[in-house]
Amino acid sequence: MNTTDRTPHDRTPENRARSLRLRAALTLTGAVLSGIARAVASWALSRLEG
Repeated sequence: MNTTDRTPHDRTPENRARSLRLRAALTLTGAVLSGIARAVASWALSRLEG
């Protein structure tokens, strides 16, 4: 698949901004989930250690 076959509207500032917003939202979601997982793991370890 050749990426030069993209239509011109694929490179508009609106689409670029939307993709950046989407990437930022996914990054933020990943960071939140990572933080939750870390907190749960920490809590579980403290419970195991008694």
